[in-house]
Amino acid sequence: MTRADLLIGACAAAAISMAPSAVAAAADACPAPAPNHVPDPPPPPLNLGTIKKLLLDYHAKYYNDDVAAVFESAKKFIKQNAARSKRPALVLDIDETSLTNWPNLACR
Repeated sequence: MTRADLLIGACAAAAISMAPSAVAAAADACPAPAPNHVPDPPPPPLNLGTIKKLLLDYHAKYYNDDVAAVFESAKKFIKQNAARSKRPALVLDIDETSLTNWPNLACR
């Protein structure tokens, strides 16, 4: 797991807890509330400024190392598995998979 995975998980924690499947699972696991029970309010959304700072700090400190680690892992996988295919191919979508857009994001 990369630092990016951890950062994304931290930023998404509040949103995940509000996912319909999570709400349904929690409702099934809990006893029915009393008729006059007022549910607790959902957690507040994360502050956008805080998220921007976390992402900029991550990019400055860890992004290149994480990209290099994933690249090395991909090279190892290809070396180990390429011989299994007669006509291997690599298909990439054009976003962070093969083209960074950090300069565009940093300007906003």
